[in-house]
Amino acid sequence: MEPVPNPNQIPSSRTTFLDPVTGLISRVWFRFFENINTIISGVYTPTLTNTTNITASTPFECQYLQVYDVVTVSGRVTIQATAIGACNLKMTLPVASTFTAVGQAGGTLATTTSGGTAQGGIIADIIGDKFEFRFTATNTVSTDYTFTTTYRIV
Repeated sequence: MEPVPNPNQIPSSRTTFLDPVTGLISRVWFRFFENINTIISGVYTPTLTNTTNITASTPFECQYLQVYDVVTVSGRVTIQATAIGACNLKMTLPVASTFTAVGQAGGTLATTTSGGTAQGGIIADIIGDKFEFRFTATNTVSTDYTFTTTYRIV
């Protein structure tokens, strides 16, 4: 096995080694970054908290990608509003952060349910260190929303 390259240089694509688990040839730079936990991806099922004007909500498995101190999350949730109007839902993070400003997370959500027209924004919840979904419900039926958001680990 070749030595791990200098962290200040991107290794060449010709640097290879045998993966100790699979025995397959792998690129050193993938292992190098993986070992110092700077590039991580995965899935998680968040916990939802119905905060304002929401009767029920259901989380689904979401995916995330962490590059250094920035995490991008995308997925789907089903939300049923109590009444037409402003709604607020909170969702747990895949990688913990201690938010100090609402702008440390930002994203959008939109309905994928036929006949729905609702869309909204996602910000950082600085009290509970979660995502805060803010939108205006256009109906009171269970509605699917897809979302993408990015946040900083602080």
